[in-house]
Amino acid sequence: PLRVRGRGVGVATLLCRIVSSAVALTYLSLADSLGMSGVSFLYGCVGLCASLFVCLTVPETKGKSLEMIGQEDEDDFELGGYEWDAESLHERSLHEEEMSAPRTASASAERDGFQSVRGSG
Repeated sequence: PLRVRGRGVGVATLLCRIVSSAVALTYLSLADSLGMSGVSFLYGCVGLCASLFVCLTVPETKGKSLEMIGQEDEDDFELGGYEWDAESLHERSLHEEEMSAPRTASASAERDGFQSVRGSG
């Protein structure tokens, strides 16, 4: 859905970088111990397992636009085995934006329930 598109792309990019780093860090030592064909077979098995996982757990979205997927899951959608409703995600994102926005001392005090005291002139 469009409301989680940015975070989804971020998570996918992070996972890609982690897996690429793992391959780069382990390839030479595995090639010494297993040989070139052994390393290729091992990485192929890991890729096959990952493909099976995706085929068995990710719903089919072929031929659907992001808007269509978002409409189908308008009220609730499942993310990582947990059910999230759109309203709580929206409230959470608003809270994160509020917390990350720079605040002045008076805005922070007013948000926390304090009134500003200013001299009247």
